[in-house]
Amino acid sequence: MSDTPHSNSKHPSLISTFILGLNLSFTQGLRLHLKPRKVLIGIAVLLLLISVQVIMLLADHRMRHSATDVYVVFNAVMVLNLCLPFLSLITALGLLGGEIEQGTLVYLLIRPCPRLAILVGRTLAAAVVTHITLVFMFLSCLCAVRLVGRGNAAVLPPLPTVGLAMHLILVGGIGAWIFTSLYSALTLFCKRPLVALLLGLGHALAWEGIVAFLPGTIGGYTFTQNLRSLFFNYPTIGPWPHRVMFRDPQLVPPVNDALVFLIGCSIVFLLLAWYRFRGREIRPAE
Repeated sequence: MSDTPHSNSKHPSLISTFILGLNLSFTQGLRLHLKPRKVLIGIAVLLLLISVQVIMLLADHRMRHSATDVYVVFNAVMVLNLCLPFLSLITALGLLGGEIEQGTLVYLLIRPCPRLAILVGRTLAAAVVTHITLVFMFLSCLCAVRLVGRGNAAVLPPLPTVGLAMHLILVGGIGAWIFTSLYSALTLFCKRPLVALLLGLGHALAWEGIVAFLPGTIGGYTFTQNLRSLFFNYPTIGPWPHRVMFRDPQLVPPVNDALVFLIGCSIVFLLLAWYRFRGREIRPAE
C-alpha cells in the first residue's frame, strides 16, 4: 500500500515555529527602529548628553570630586534614572502600541508562529534598541571625560576606566529588559497608546524619579534603586556617588536580592503581556 502525499509531509515542530516567529519579529522590530531619521534624533540627544557631562565635569572643580565620581553620578542619575525609562517607554510604544493602532502588526500575526514568539521578539528588539542607545551614551561620555580630564589639570583623578563603563553597560542591559517588559505589558493592557504613554510617564517620573530617592525602604521596590545596587560597591567609586544614589547605605538592596527582584518582575510582566496579547483582536488598518 503506497503512502499518501500527506503521510510523507512533515509538519514543523513547535520549537521551529517559535524560533521562526522570534527571528521574524526581532529583525523586523530592529528595522523599524533603526531608520535614518530616528538615528539622527538619537545622535542629537547623544551630543546634548555629552555636552552636559563635560559642563558638569568642568563645573565641579570647586567641589573637588574625582572625574570617576562625576562620571558615575551623571550616568546613574541622568542615564539610568531618566533616559532609560523614557527610552524603554518610547521603544515599547513604537514596536507594539503604534503597530496595533495602525494595524500593521496583523501581517506578522498571519504567519504560522506562536503569538508568544512575536511578543518576545518585539520586546527583545525594543530592549536591544534601548540598550544600544545606552551603550553609546556610556562610551561617549567616557571618552569625553577622559579626553577633558587628560587636558585639564583642574579635573581630579582617577579618570573613569573602560571596565567601569562595561559594568554600567551590563547594568543598563538588565535595566533595558526590565523596563521594556513592563511598558510592553502596559501598552497591551491599554487600548490607546496615548493612555499607555501617560501611565508610563507617571511611573517613570513619580515612582522611578521621586520614590526612588525617598528615605526608608520603599525605594528598594523601585527598579532604579535595584539597578544602582548592582554597581554600588564597584572599587573605583568614591563615597560621594554613594551618598547621591543612596541616602542610607544600610538600605542598599543586596546584589542577589536585586537580581531576583528584577528578573522576577520581568517574568511577571512578560506573562501578563502574553496573557493580554494572545487574546487581543488585532485588525488591519482600513
